[in-house]
Amino acid sequence: MNTVTSMDRTAGPSAVGNPRRAAIPPLHRKSLLTTILDQALIRVVRRLAARRRRLGHPRMFIAPDDYIGETILAEGAFEKGYLASMARLFVAAEAAGLPVRDGVALDIGANIGNHSLFLARHFRRVHSFEPSPMIAQILRANRLINPELSDRLMVHEVALSDTDEVLPYVTQTRNLGGSGFMRDGQDDDNAGKAAPLQLVHAGRYLASVLDPADRIACVKVDVEGMEDKVVAGLQDLLRRDRPLVFMEVGDGALGERLRELLRDCDYGGIYEIHNSLNWGEQTLPHRLATAVREQVTYRLLPVGRFGDRLYPMVVAAPDAVIEMLHAGGAG
Repeated sequence: MNTVTSMDRTAGPSAVGNPRRAAIPPLHRKSLLTTILDQALIRVVRRLAARRRRLGHPRMFIAPDDYIGETILAEGAFEKGYLASMARLFVAAEAAGLPVRDGVALDIGANIGNHSLFLARHFRRVHSFEPSPMIAQILRANRLINPELSDRLMVHEVALSDTDEVLPYVTQTRNLGGSGFMRDGQDDDNAGKAAPLQLVHAGRYLASVLDPADRIACVKVDVEGMEDKVVAGLQDLLRRDRPLVFMEVGDGALGERLRELLRDCDYGGIYEIHNSLNWGEQTLPHRLATAVREQVTYRLLPVGRFGDRLYPMVVAAPDAVIEMLHAGGAG
């Protein structure tokens, strides 16, 4: 009868035949310093995630090397000071008798859903518009990962404008929020990276998706220089419902075109949610000194004439909302 020893069972043929080849050399060696650093960073990220949960922010899929993703990871939400300011305006609008909780919000240029998920906490229904097929997939995933909000949020993989047309679209992989359409020969340096995408007339498209009883209470537009075309396509709805309108404005000429379009819709003054630090225009020491002296304060300031700078959030609101803010009715 053959017997097998424990040594025969555990040793491979190489080890038995050639003892010098028994030990396989390491496949990879990670330094102690790298290991300590990696573990420390993992714990930092876990603490940031736990902080997001404590603050009640929605769960989100992000690209960690994207500007918006980096900010969400570090601060809990993108543009959270502007979001808090928007929420204050919603309170004023409700106090002024405008439909907020029972109204519909439009997030035009939704990106991965940072603002859409915020709006879904305040409005009965949110329609989110994101034309990039890749980014729209992330937006849909962020809708599904928040089941308490998903029934309120509808995703539309389409771009809104004032006409039906096809324009080249450029995806900015380092900053997904900077992705957008090339207009009137602009941004020729990116022409080789552009792909044609369809735009549709905003008013006609919304007529096909809104219920007859729906009333628009809030419109947020951030479409990288195409804001005037979106507002032009929405004019009939803006005249009918007079919602709060929030827009990014990239330069003075665009701002003045938007002012005229909104004036035609019976909006009066145009305001800016102004961040006291003006992060884009100050050196880091100046920012820190301002933060110590004034804290970071967001104020609603009237815009006389637009200058050639970025306005991260411009607001058009019915006069009753502004009067409510002056009276302290949004406290």
